[in-house]
Amino acid sequence: MNHELSPREKEVVVGIANGLTRKEIAETLLISIKTIEMYRTFIGIKLKGILNHCPIGIAEITHYAIMMCFVKLRFVSENPIGVTTNTRLTPREIEVVVGIANGLCEKEIAEVLQVAFKTVDKHRQHAIQKLKAVFGLDRFGTSEIVHYAIATGLVKLRFVPEIKVNGDSVLHNRVPTS
Repeated sequence: MNHELSPREKEVVVGIANGLTRKEIAETLLISIKTIEMYRTFIGIKLKGILNHCPIGIAEITHYAIMMCFVKLRFVSENPIGVTTNTRLTPREIEVVVGIANGLCEKEIAEVLQVAFKTVDKHRQHAIQKLKAVFGLDRFGTSEIVHYAIATGLVKLRFVPEIKVNGDSVLHNRVPTS
């Protein structure tokens, strides 16, 4: 099976990684939401083959788009919180952000942290409110959380492509930041 994304699939990936809704992607690309869903299914199948990871959600698509330089890593130069301190988020909010950026759903995060689902949801809401205020954004979804978590060093870019040089395996990390 050919795992390479078509140009239109790449456009959908870019929309997802930039935090656009299905409706916004459809309007931008002048296609229907049903067609977006079809592309999203094909993208999931192809990325599952490329990344050997299941399931493929917004977090995985965003990691992939950053890794492949389809989108630039956001919140790097404008990060008022600081790369290592994250002073405005509580330790629990940081744990929830890291879980989301790593592709976990709230139920999985609740199991890992051994807290109630509603507790995780509240920490997510508080973290998003703080991050929206800090960056002056109207919305802050999963793709923005992934960008933020990578930019601040909370999580590492996943799915870094492997490059072979003279037969030796070398990891290649080419995260675009400007």
